[in-house]
Amino acid sequence: MISKGNEVNRRPEVSQPECISYEQDGKILKITRRWFSLRYVPLAFFCVAWDAFLVFWFAMDLKAGSGGWATFFPILFSMAGVILTYATLAVFINHTDLEVTSDLFKTSHGPLPWSGAMTLATSEITQLYSKHILGNKGTFAYELLLITKDGKSHRVLRYLETPDIPLFIEQHIEKWLKLKDKTIPGELLRK
Repeated sequence: MISKGNEVNRRPEVSQPECISYEQDGKILKITRRWFSLRYVPLAFFCVAWDAFLVFWFAMDLKAGSGGWATFFPILFSMAGVILTYATLAVFINHTDLEVTSDLFKTSHGPLPWSGAMTLATSEITQLYSKHILGNKGTFAYELLLITKDGKSHRVLRYLETPDIPLFIEQHIEKWLKLKDKTIPGELLRK
């Protein structure tokens, strides 16, 4: 609910996105978000082509025995290829787990290691909210943030494809923690 003076507005419920699963048993709320999206399939083909080219380059270089700059040059491209391939693999197999109990709020990413894990006492959380962020090439992505008692915002999830993902998670965590929904400047509105 959103309170404006004495007026109280109910925000509409957001339907469960396909990439989200959740369960609750009275002691724990567990929300899992799969990272995979069909939009990353072309990136997988690009990684295969990129990595194959680099293997070919190194094979030819070793065969020719040239060394020097001819070997150093593709090392930089190989590092970029390793990073891009790792990120692409993560998108295909990783998921984020959010676990909320009466005491702890915890996020983790896996099975491939990824940064951004968080553990926080639920008593520190005062509000959750969703925002849109400008992505590359003018596209929009979405993120979920939380506000702690000290007034600071902390990013929980980012680069989400559709607004229903952070809004769905926000509504279920706020309901679980019995947080009164407050309007945050710049937040996504539920339609």
